[in-house]
Amino acid sequence: MAKSNLEKAIEKQQREAKKMAEQEARRQRASIIVNGQPLIGGMRIMDSAAEEILQIILSQYNGSENREVRGNYDVIPNAYHNALQLEFEKLSMYGVITSPHIWIHGMWDATLTPQGITYFEDKKSAQEREKEAKKAAINIGNITTNGSNIFFGDVTNSSFSIDNSISNIEKEIAEKGGDDAEELKAILDEVKELIENIDDSRHIPKNKGLFQKITGHLDKHGWFYAEIVGLLGTAAIQLLGG
Repeated sequence: MAKSNLEKAIEKQQREAKKMAEQEARRQRASIIVNGQPLIGGMRIMDSAAEEILQIILSQYNGSENREVRGNYDVIPNAYHNALQLEFEKLSMYGVITSPHIWIHGMWDATLTPQGITYFEDKKSAQEREKEAKKAAINIGNITTNGSNIFFGDVTNSSFSIDNSISNIEKEIAEKGGDDAEELKAILDEVKELIENIDDSRHIPKNKGLFQKITGHLDKHGWFYAEIVGLLGTAAIQLLGG
């Protein structure tokens, strides 16, 4: 017996509801994985499965201006065939691809974002920033306090005058500060004022508020943290020499 139009409409609605539920479950799972990945040097590092799929997409990219990439399942490892929609969902959330599609006849396509094209280079740079941040953390570990004064260790390698150091930091803020440039510049101005006070008073006063502002940028701007520690160290060394 042929199905009535009402029965067909109900079945269609049920299929669509099931499809939407599956999509939502996939988004939730992808979101949990993506948000669970670490931030290194201010950058979200992708999970290994997502990186593997991105490498495959990049291997199929021909350099076109529209950044569209198309391939078939032959280039995808078998282990990912049933999970490719999830991997594409994650890559979209990471911001490295847009408009992914998986076609019934074994084809897929997606559009790389500029961040997707440079992801692995950006990851390497982020890891370098993380190393700088950790190195700066080691330096700050040599700062000790005694009463109202602060004493710096491991600062004897500075080869720039304070003026030159400040000028260099200002240039780096302009180049690397991004959305935080104004805040970093304000912190640098506070440090400059502190150094002037050090020069006038011949001692280094505590400044917990400034210390917190500087360390607040350790994860994202490790270079700034390291530069400020070096700048204050130079001021401390000049104080010892004076």
